[in-house]
Amino acid sequence: MTHLPTFPQRIVCLTEETTETLYLLEEDWRIVGISGFTVRPPRARKEKPRVSAFTSAKIDRIVELQPDLVLGSLTCRPISRLNWCVPVSKYTCSITAVLRKRCA
Repeated sequence: MTHLPTFPQRIVCLTEETTETLYLLEEDWRIVGISGFTVRPPRARKEKPRVSAFTSAKIDRIVELQPDLVLGSLTCRPISRLNWCVPVSKYTCSITAVLRKRCA
């Protein structure tokens, strides 16, 4: 029997770029928490709870959201404090500009 890969259903985005990218891909239904700096798309601030800033995060709040995945940049300080309790993906560059061009 073949097992299909499981994709994250509950994602916390610690940067604005990851939130915007998931919205552009129409995968915003997976997002359970966002950065307090998120302004794009404007509806994200209305729809999703803010759980972090660039240099700080509400770790207990993030854990309460039971994410399958936390997305953030290498320079995002809260990332290192989350590695022990949730899967974390770090990236070094933003693909938002490329996606924005393709989705326009």
